[in-house]
Amino acid sequence: MKAKRLAKILTVALATALASALVVGLTACNGSDKKLTGSYSYHKYSEMAYGLGWKIVDSYTLETYSDDSYVLTYKQDYFGDDFENRGLNFTVTTGTYTSTASADGDTTHLDLTLSAADTVIRTESGKIAQNGIFTLNSEKWNAKMTENYKLIAEEGAATDSDSAAKDSFVEQFGGGYTVTIQEPTLDAEVPNLFAQIISITAAE
Repeated sequence: MKAKRLAKILTVALATALASALVVGLTACNGSDKKLTGSYSYHKYSEMAYGLGWKIVDSYTLETYSDDSYVLTYKQDYFGDDFENRGLNFTVTTGTYTSTASADGDTTHLDLTLSAADTVIRTESGKIAQNGIFTLNSEKWNAKMTENYKLIAEEGAATDSDSAAKDSFVEQFGGGYTVTIQEPTLDAEVPNLFAQIISITAAE
């Protein structure tokens, strides 16, 4: 039992390290002229509706850059009393964005429209990954990723070829978003403002 728990802990640690490395790699690949201009986060806590006391933590981190590109990281951590079924996943997407004054009228808010992703990377661990870990990368797709994608593919997703599976993967996890952020630099006189995501909505 101790060996299994240690293996699980190491799996989660590896998944976290992989996700961090992916973000660093994606943001470093466009050269030194690209600068980070903002970082915003949002966390949501909920319970599974099965009466089992399971918890879910959904976390978003949005980073914006001087070339109007973005990196969005979504992490879902699910855990409960059944240690063997715990797990987490990371989804990292990149693309471009536009920004306007927020429709909610708050002068410290901005509405960001994130384009559909041009790169999608997802790491799965835990029960869905058959108590292991795997990473799907739209830029480095191969036959093994096609087989692993079938474990998480939505109903009706095309998986009859590697190309079709990659396209389905990008469509499933790489959709655009509308994100309302709070940007403290917009009003220096308002106390206790901090950079955060106010709301995030998937594009229809």
